[in-house]
Amino acid sequence: MAVLRCKMCGGELVKGSDGLFLCQSCGSIQTLEDNKEPVTQNIKSNNSIPIEIYESTYISAVMLLEKADFDEAAKLFARIEDYRDSAIKLSQCQAAIDEKQREEIYECAYRIMTSATTEKEYINASSLFGKIEDYKDSSVLKTSCSSAAEQCRTAEVYEKACSFAANQSIHFLSQAVELFNTIPNYKDSTQKRDSCLDLINRQQKELSEKNAALAKAREQKKQKKIKIIIAVIVAIACIITLKIGITKIAHNANNIEVSITDVSSKSDNKYYYVYTDFTIENHTGATIDYLEVTTYFKDGKGKSVGTMTSTFGSNYGNSSLNLKAHKKTIEETYLSEWYSSSSMSDLFVTLYNNGIDGLTITYEITYVKWSDGHTYRR
Repeated sequence: MAVLRCKMCGGELVKGSDGLFLCQSCGSIQTLEDNKEPVTQNIKSNNSIPIEIYESTYISAVMLLEKADFDEAAKLFARIEDYRDSAIKLSQCQAAIDEKQREEIYECAYRIMTSATTEKEYINASSLFGKIEDYKDSSVLKTSCSSAAEQCRTAEVYEKACSFAANQSIHFLSQAVELFNTIPNYKDSTQKRDSCLDLINRQQKELSEKNAALAKAREQKKQKKIKIIIAVIVAIACIITLKIGITKIAHNANNIEVSITDVSSKSDNKYYYVYTDFTIENHTGATIDYLEVTTYFKDGKGKSVGTMTSTFGSNYGNSSLNLKAHKKTIEETYLSEWYSSSSMSDLFVTLYNNGIDGLTITYEITYVKWSDGHTYRR
């Protein structure tokens, strides 16, 4: 019996049930009709396309599949999806591509996770594992990253709270208590919170006692002022007697001495207060009705802590300073800050907590108004 040979490769042809012949060597499909014309098969449409094109494409796709070049193999199998087992092999390629993509995401997430040190990095890794939650142990690692992110966040809150607690002022201690309350089960947060509360209570008690002492001192100061007034009256009488015949009065701002002699602090339900006592000595030849002074504060290293402008008396005649020539007086001013303010100035915090200890203070007189109408403005 004669053996039919493939016109493509010379291999043996085997007849199929549909009247076509299949080459055992190259897999091409052929007929016995008019070998001068290309053997064709209708694929996907009514147009006759040479079977050699499909077979060549199929062979190339298979070779790419064997080399694990799944992307390029899938492109070729997609062109001949209805040819032989191309649809099955296309599905295999797509599954392999999907597997590769999932593995790349897994490896990227794993790299981020193993090098992560911050909450943001752990959240990023957790998000990537969430995209492939059903791949390998991604679900477990996602949960692990979320837990690590929470640990980082908690640790950051703890460190910030400890930093506030170390300041030991009522303002910062209160903020530390609020932060420790958000992480009660982390390390010794509960104990540190209680320590902050105890310190706040002690400071408030000391402040209350200091306010009582301040009230007593004010009463004593009031009595002292009465004595000073009497002494001033007597002195004025003496000066008038001694100055008879003098017609010209010197007005020199350089002859006015100003200094801070006491700083105290207190607080109520809404505000913190810093009270400052200024000693003013008038060495000019006339009574001072109004005075403006700018005070400059520097720390032990010479760095500026801030400035404070204070006024004494009234520039409009409502309540004059009435500081007689060659006399001195002690005047009280105060600063205040809202209890819940998070933007207290460095100067206010320093004066409230430490007073003027360790500070270098200089003064500048910027405006003076004497009772006889003379003025000085810097």
